[in-house]
This record gives sequence, structure tokens and C-alpha cells, in this order.
Amino acid sequence: AYPVLVSSGPGQFSWPAAAPARSSAFGMYLADGLGGRADGADGSPRDGYRITVGELFQFTRNRVARYARRVWGAAQE
Repeated sequence: AYPVLVSSGPGQFSWPAAAPARSSAFGMYLADGLGGRADGADGSPRDGYRITVGELFQFTRNRVARYARRVWGAAQE
């Protein structure tokens, strides 16, 4: 089985990111995470060499939730 990361769950909305991002909040933070910012986000030691799916999931989930609360006043998990 392969993990799948999606931008929103049932009953939730895929929030747009503020300009100049031109993407969703999910896409913006997913790209940041893949660029290295997710390293260690799941509590594992930062190794600087690779991003695991767990690190990417935790980083993206936490950042999108914080963004949705701050910008849109909405809960997102």
C-alpha cells in the first residue's frame, strides 16, 4: 500500500493561498516540505538528506491547519 496525501478531508475545503502563491495552502506547504523544511517535523532527528512521508504529512498538516485558522478562521485537519 502507498500513502496518499490529500488537501482536505470530508466536509473540509481546500483553502487558496494568499497572493503571490498561486496555489492552495496545501500545495504551498507541500512544496515547502519537499524542499527540506519538513525534515524532522514528525519528531525524528533532522538528517538533512531525505524527507519521509511521515515528516511531510506532519509538516503539511500542521502548517495548513495553522494557515486556515489564521487566514480563514476555519478548522482544518
